[in-house]
Amino acid sequence: MRTSFLSLFLGMALVACSSAGPWQEFRSNDYGFSIQVPTVPTENSIAVPDSGSGKMIPIHIFTSSTPTGLAYGVTVTDLPSPTSALIPESQLTNALDGLKSTYSGSIIDRKVTTTFSNKPAVRFVLQLSPTKSSRGFLVADGSRIYQITVSGNVSENDNDDRFLNSFKFLK
Repeated sequence: MRTSFLSLFLGMALVACSSAGPWQEFRSNDYGFSIQVPTVPTENSIAVPDSGSGKMIPIHIFTSSTPTGLAYGVTVTDLPSPTSALIPESQLTNALDGLKSTYSGSIIDRKVTTTFSNKPAVRFVLQLSPTKSSRGFLVADGSRIYQITVSGNVSENDNDDRFLNSFKFLK
């Protein structure tokens, strides 16, 4: 399962720069969320094999970037049925371990949040290099894991919090 999450975060590397403008709401009815973004996001989809079952795991990546190089992203991973039987905390731990190993990063902060929109979540900060980090949430919703992340020369500021805190599940 761990290797299946290696690509969870790869979408953040697929950043396509758009012109800067006012923040706007982005809605994905197909994946059941809305979020405030600084630019129109690009959408990419990939599939990776699950290391346990060999089934292909679809991963959907939405990325919005700024001229300063920050990447704001939402990644939606649809887990195979047998894996979805795991308790949410196990799903989230596996996903976070996958992020850590993919980027040879180190987790500098991890907080298990009891709820994020009434769903189990982990808030994290991952140090990618001496000057780059990624911070955000992993949220379990049934057989899906949502990753809401800001990456780059990240420092906590109002725009990062604006993005992270604007994520909503659609009813």
